[in-house]
Order: sequence, then structure tokens, then C-alpha cells
Amino acid sequence: MSVLLGIDLGTTNCSVTAIDENGNTTIVKNRDNEYITPSAVYFNTIPNNYIIGKRAKEKASTDPKNLVTLVKREMGKVKEEVRFNRYDRKFHPYIYWGRTFSPEEVSSKILNQLKQDAQAALNCEITKAVITCPAYFGQNEKEATRLAGELAGLEVLEVIPEPTAACLQYGTMSKKDNERIFVFDLGGGTFDITIVDVTSGSSGKKIDVKCCGGDSKLGGADWDYYMLDYMLNRFDREYHVDLAFEEGTEKDITYGKLTLDVERAKKELSKPDVTETKIVMEYGGAKLEEVITRKKYAEITDQLTEQCKTYCQNLLLDNNLTWDDIDTILMVGSMSNCLFIQEALAQWSGKPVNFGIVNPKTCVSEGAAIRAYSKLCASEGRQTVVKTHAQTFKYDSEDPEAIAKIEEETSEAERVSTVIESATSVLPASICLKLLRKGEDYAYKMLKQNQPYPCSFVKEFPLSKDDMDEVTLTVLEGEKEDPSYCVELGSAVLPLEGSHSKGDKVSVSFNVDENGIIQVSGIDLKTNKSVKAEIRRKNTLSSDDIAKAKEDVDNDEFELP
Repeated sequence: MSVLLGIDLGTTNCSVTAIDENGNTTIVKNRDNEYITPSAVYFNTIPNNYIIGKRAKEKASTDPKNLVTLVKREMGKVKEEVRFNRYDRKFHPYIYWGRTFSPEEVSSKILNQLKQDAQAALNCEITKAVITCPAYFGQNEKEATRLAGELAGLEVLEVIPEPTAACLQYGTMSKKDNERIFVFDLGGGTFDITIVDVTSGSSGKKIDVKCCGGDSKLGGADWDYYMLDYMLNRFDREYHVDLAFEEGTEKDITYGKLTLDVERAKKELSKPDVTETKIVMEYGGAKLEEVITRKKYAEITDQLTEQCKTYCQNLLLDNNLTWDDIDTILMVGSMSNCLFIQEALAQWSGKPVNFGIVNPKTCVSEGAAIRAYSKLCASEGRQTVVKTHAQTFKYDSEDPEAIAKIEEETSEAERVSTVIESATSVLPASICLKLLRKGEDYAYKMLKQNQPYPCSFVKEFPLSKDDMDEVTLTVLEGEKEDPSYCVELGSAVLPLEGSHSKGDKVSVSFNVDENGIIQVSGIDLKTNKSVKAEIRRKNTLSSDDIAKAKEDVDNDEFELP
């Protein structure tokens, strides 16, 4: 049986959903018999020996220096420029066993275990997957995510925006024919907001993304950082010890334990029946115990909540919309469990938040699986009919008994068949061509931000001077007119044969296919000579690095629980 995977490669947690050749979805449990796998990698002292997931995360209290978390925030960056520390103002690359790992390589370790766990749970070989990413991820971040999947031995069918995936799952469950949804996706490390139209087409549900926004540096981890800073400052005032300037193993272990404790406090205060909790910090023989109420927690982190509000307001304003234009608010991501976030969003919007028919922790991977299946059906010329378990989900606590009950009810529920007609996404940023304007470099927007893709645009441009022998078509991503503020994605060189004068024209076309891959082409209108290139991220890894990374994945040794 052919099985495809939908993988939610989250900043703090991952989930995996399988879908078979008949469109039946199954949320996959990992080797710890859980549906959620923390995005944590612990590098053992033995080369190629890792611990992934929950047990890796627990190493924060004993050996935090060899633990990697939040790697998704570094995707698309060169390996020497990751983990910028706000205290020492330096980068801290992933250096283990005398070798520097790229974010893609670290992510591939997580993906490899997710794949292995799925194969063990389903007793079959799996080679194809759709992986999700934040809606605002640019081309570099998407290509880095794709490479991470390939390093893990997966054929990555597509890197799909998380809100699109969530709405694909939501669309299979919603009974409404036409609905405008505001997806509020506040995860552990990233914040994603997207407005999506779900409509009933002639032959099934249509999911069309209208616009997106967010922040790659805003997520549950930042709420934890604020509480960490609060505790560190309280400790400093009480004992005149600033942990940021301390050194040694005790400092690292204290910081690791405190990190776990503030995260625990956040989860505790997300339970409806818990109004206060205690955070404990010990260092150098001194001990601080702080009682934190839910109100106090909300006050300490209020600046972050206000940032979320500003992003939401700006997305609506930039697209000439108001909350009155929104039918449904769909909360996704682990921070959706926080009561003060729910209350704040309900207050801003004047609308109830939606919990009832999708699981915020797994709906993204389910939607990714549906997307993978729809691509398979399209290639075979058949209708996309998916069969998901009907469920009424109430986002509850972390209580194992409550979770087990939800899982049991879901697995026993009847499957609901839904036809998916289409799903589209939008460009997270404008795709530009580098030109000259009045002698100065200029980023000309060929394809604009929030334009649905697949899409294309063609325009003719004159040569800037006589006797040019070639034209370089440089592709940029960004919103600024100054190219130095944009990201360079790649280029194509068009040779100019014969004699050319200033003003002779070249026709330039940009095309983005259904997978978000950019193609640029140029035609010399004087000679009809042309050039065409696919613009893909320039790998920060050499071919030797990639071969070594794939070999390492094949030889990886994961510690069993």
C-alpha cells in the first residue's frame, strides 16, 4: 500500500499524519507512543548518536549545551551565523564532534526519526511527504526545509504554508458552504496569521489563501524568555547575582532547569482550574520561590500579546478588511491553549474563538497529508476524496487522561468523506527584478506580496547603455525599493549577440509554479535569443557536505526510550 506523510515540522513540536491510497488519514504515534514529538536534538558524546524528542528536551536540566532547540528559527541561514545571543552579541553555531552542522542537517535528524517512527507504526516503507512551514517563510527558508527533508531520505512533494494546511483539515470538517477564516497560529517559536476563504465549488471544497503575515521570532518560547528574565531579575535583586555574567556548569544547569520550570508554569496556568503556580530557582546555595498568578503572568508578558494584536490589525488594515469581514477565527498552535491569549483575541475581534472541530496540535500535519494525497490524485487524474475521523475537539490541558480520552473518541468516530477541489497559497513577499532607476539600483516588483500562485508576469525593459554583451537578471525577494534591503534569490545571464544600443529591449518573465518554485526567463527582442533558469536557493552546503549529511542520516543511531 502506498502511504504518504504530512509533517508539521514545528519550531517546538512536530506531528505526523499518514494518508493511504484510499484517502484515509491516520495521526501517527512516535516511539514514545505519543502524537507530539518535541523538536529537540541532543548530541551524545558518541558521534552520530542522538536523542530526539521528549527525552532530548529533558536534557535541558542536565546538559543544555549539547541540546539544540528552536532550529526552525534558523532555517535558511548559513551555518556559521545561527543562534545569535542577545547577551554576548555573538553567533553560536551548532558545533559538535568537531564539526559545524547547518540548520538543515539538524532538522533532518528530527525528520529522519519522524519518518522512522511512522514506518514502524505503519509497518511499511515511506518515501514521500509534504512538509509545512510558516506562511511568511521566503524562498530561502522553504528551500532549506525542502533540503532537510531530502537529507532525511524523503521526496518532498511540496513545502506548504501551515495555515493552508490547517484550513485543508478544517475544510473537511466544516459544514458551512462559504466561510472567511482568520487563522491565528501562535506556535512555540513562530507567529502566523492568514486570512483564508473556504468555499464550496462545483466539485468540492476550495481553499484560497487571501493574505498572510506574522513574525518568525515570536512564539511560545518568547513568553518563556520573558518569564526567565523576570525570574533572573528577581534573583539578582534578592541575591545580587546576575546569572548572565556567571560561568560554569552550575550556571548552565540552573538555566536549563529554570527553562523547563517556566514552560511548566505556562502550561499549568493554561488549565481552567489553575489560577496560580510556583516557579523555583536555585543557584550557588541560594533559593528563590515565586508564586505566579495567571493575571501576573499575563502582565509580565503583555508586550508580546500586544505585538500579536498589532500584527492582526495591520494584516486587516493592509487588505482593507475589518473583523466584521471575518466569519471564523481558527486558533492553531500550542500557545492557543493559553487562556489569556484566547481572552485577548476574543476581546480584539469581538468574536468567539473556534475550537470544536479541529485539533490545534495536529490539524497542520493532517492538512499536509491531505495536500500530499491531492497531488497524488491530480497526477493520476482522479478526484481528491479524503476520509477523516469526525471529532468534536475541545482544546483541554496536558492531562494524559484527558488526551487519551480524546484520542480514543477520535479513533472510534466514523470517517467523514470530503471532496477537495483545490487549494491555493499566496506569495509571502514580493519577487523583484534588480534594475537601474536614474542610475541607482532599484528593486522592481514583478510579482507582489500576497499574490496567489501559480502566477506569472512579463514586461519589457530597455538596455541602460550601448554595446552591452550580456544582461544579468537578478531575482530579489522583499518589499523595499533599495535592493540592499531585499534577499537575493539567484540570477540568470542572457548573452547579447551582435551590436546593441541603449534602449534595445529585453522581455523578462517571472513565473511561480504550484509548488512555489520561481522561474525567470529573458528574451533579447533584437535577436530572439533567450535564457531560462529555475531560481532555487544557493545551497550553503557543498555537494560533499550534502553527501556526508545523507550518509550520516543513514548511519544515525537514535537512543531508544
